[in-house]
This record gives sequence, structure tokens and C-alpha cells, in this order.
Amino acid sequence: MNAYSNAANITGGDAADFNAGLLTTASSMAACTNDAECTTANEKCGSFLEEGFSFSDNTKGCVFQDVCNNLGKKNNNAFKIFCLDTVAGDNATDIVTELTNVELIVKSDD
Repeated sequence: MNAYSNAANITGGDAADFNAGLLTTASSMAACTNDAECTTANEKCGSFLEEGFSFSDNTKGCVFQDVCNNLGKKNNNAFKIFCLDTVAGDNATDIVTELTNVELIVKSDD
């Protein structure tokens, strides 16, 4: 999740196109059960839900507020970061569908 918060992590083709002004804010990932436990500025308590797992399988961590509701892929599995103010189901089926729909929209501009 913090890959693009440090320019040293950006390699290969991404490095050639990289703009240092686009670095993201790193998330502390400190354990939490509510937003009040996240003491770093602009962090919320979030859950990283990966395809094939349920909310009971994951742990919560403090994430920078702008990553709440982010979709992505990790090891080719869809994931979404849910923050406490996000309503979510108990499985990742909707995440896979949501990411697939986003990918179709992005690819339609090719």
C-alpha cells in the first residue's frame, strides 16, 4: 500500500514516467479498532479486504484517509480498503466485480 509513498520504490517503466510531486502519503498501519486510535494526522482505521477472504480474516490498520475505498490488485487478487465509515459486505465478490468494471472503463479508452 505504501509503494508509491517513497520514490526509491518506483522502478522500471514506472520510474521513467514518475513525477515526484505525485508521491502518496504513507500509512502507518498501526493496529486499530477505531479512528481515535490512529494518532498520525489524517489517518483513519481501515480494513484491507482481499479477494477470497472475509472481514473476519483480516486485521485493521491506520491508513492515510485518501486510501479509504481504494481498489487495486495484490498478487493478482482484487482488494479494497474499507474505512470504518464505509459500509461493506462480508465477502470480496463485490470487490472483484467493482474492480473488473473499473478495468473495463479504463481499457475502453485504449
